Amino acid sequence: MIKKEKAINLNVHIHPSSKTRKIECYEDKIEIYLKENPEKNKANIALLKLLKDIFHTQITIKRGLSSRYKVISIIGKEKKDVEKTLKELS
Repeated sequence: MIKKEKAINLNVHIHPSSKTRKIECYEDKIEIYLKENPEKNKANIALLKLLKDIFHTQITIKRGLSSRYKVISIIGKEKKDVEKTLKELS
């Protein structure tokens, strides 16, 4: 039997081609600024790497591969741990 890991989904708004790389967390949204351009999937790759470095777990883009508005899945983390990490980033 295969055990399915729980995933936490986050709605994020991506700002590619920004001057700085930063994350801004608000109660109702998460804004992520990336230096990389959206061409050739560079911004998506940078987003996944950034979030993997922050959460130390598997990250996937569930929806919005070609959009600035994305749904990100954080796999294998408890909701309270994700919320704590996001609060520390604010």
